[in-house]
Amino acid sequence: MAAVRVEGLNKLVRDLQRLGVETDDIKEAWQPLGRDIVNDAKRIVPVGPGTKKRPGGTLRNSIRTSNRKNGIIISAGGAKAFHAWFVYRGSIHNSPPVPFIKMAMAGIDIDGEVQRALARIINRVL
Repeated sequence: MAAVRVEGLNKLVRDLQRLGVETDDIKEAWQPLGRDIVNDAKRIVPVGPGTKKRPGGTLRNSIRTSNRKNGIIISAGGAKAFHAWFVYRGSIHNSPPVPFIKMAMAGIDIDGEVQRALARIINRVL
């Protein structure tokens, strides 16, 4: 859906692991950034009235983060919120796209957050 790449991050993570930093420590350092993006996306995503079978807010509740050693993945949707793609990209029924994850990322200082995450990792090494 939306992506940000940091040049040289994979090499830095490999170097940190050679210095003895645990993979779990690296993943944990990314949590604040993921949490901020998920919280902002949950505020932005439209919430419908719902139905008997599917209550309102299923898409909002499906937004989640997955921590990796070299970053995070923010995703939404699933079996109960299959309509995530139609909300994000728009549909043929004249509903405009609402790229809620991209909008949430725009509201956060990604560069500053990445720098803070890397600083947390490096401080653990020291």
